[in-house]
Amino acid sequence: MLLLILLPGFAQAHQQNTPRLVHVRVHADRVELAVAWIIHPGPEARHLRSRFDRNGDGKLGSEERDLIAQWLQSKVERSVQMELDGLALRPEVGSMRLEVDAPGSQEADALRFSSTAAILVCPRPGDHSLVLRDRPERPDKTVPYRVDLPEDWKATGASSTGEATPPARNGAAFTAGMTGDGGSLELRFAVPPLK
Repeated sequence: MLLLILLPGFAQAHQQNTPRLVHVRVHADRVELAVAWIIHPGPEARHLRSRFDRNGDGKLGSEERDLIAQWLQSKVERSVQMELDGLALRPEVGSMRLEVDAPGSQEADALRFSSTAAILVCPRPGDHSLVLRDRPERPDKTVPYRVDLPEDWKATGASSTGEATPPARNGAAFTAGMTGDGGSLELRFAVPPLK
């Protein structure tokens, strides 16, 4: 559905210890949300491993990895909020995945979580506003955002509030970041008349 790791700058951001990445794609008939989250080696990864190692064997089996994925997804759902023209969008999760560098080891390098979700919505021709809100789990880290609009839709404005960086436009895409106590991004666009 969405491949965050192929987006310029997103892979680099993950290498710089950015814990979570968010990618939103707006289509004529749906809005997609993809999230990638990495828990780097250290106390947080060890804590998650011990918390969800239900049988105490020091390994993360598939059921235990599923529990971590569900817990991380619930954190995403509480943190990331979307609105289109003032109406809350609640995308349905399509997939969740947790990768563990060494599933049988308590001291594995990292935990990598990804999820995709989508909601069917058809913006009518005319002006619209998409608002994204986030409150990062770690105020000392920036959560990069990327929003893609269809090529034939006209972006008419963008703004940010709180501790969100101003959106930068690159063709039909916008990039920004949420940090500290979070904030919101507003992207305004016009949907052309149906042909």
